[in-house]
Amino acid sequence: MGAVTSIMYAARDPSIKCLVLDSPFSQLRRLIFDLAKQHASVMPDSMTQMAVKKIRKQIAKLAQFDIDDLDAVKYGSQCSVPTFIFHGEDDDFVNFYHSQLIAEHYKGMCFHHVVEGGHNSFRKSDVMSVAIPHLELYLIA
Repeated sequence: MGAVTSIMYAARDPSIKCLVLDSPFSQLRRLIFDLAKQHASVMPDSMTQMAVKKIRKQIAKLAQFDIDDLDAVKYGSQCSVPTFIFHGEDDDFVNFYHSQLIAEHYKGMCFHHVVEGGHNSFRKSDVMSVAIPHLELYLIA
């Protein structure tokens, strides 16, 4: 969720120079549906929708925010901060298409890269070989 939070914040703060993001989800609601299909494939979509509606209402009451506001596609389309997004090819928590959607709708420069591993895998040197020059370009310049 840190990657999504970063996009949301950077869309509002032009002083941020660049972002490096690992496996962001596009929208929390979409992620919930993906996980429901993956882990409870026998549950009909209508039941998932009812559960999400109840969860959304409870979170709004207890935490005072709307889960539908966690929308990286929406905020990405307003964000001009140069961004490097990488995503593990074997990610079984956040499907690759989530970060692809963000990259496709991103307002500013967005480099999207597939890397080895899953969602919580250690990232190899190929990620650093792109991330470090990205950071140097925008932070040191």
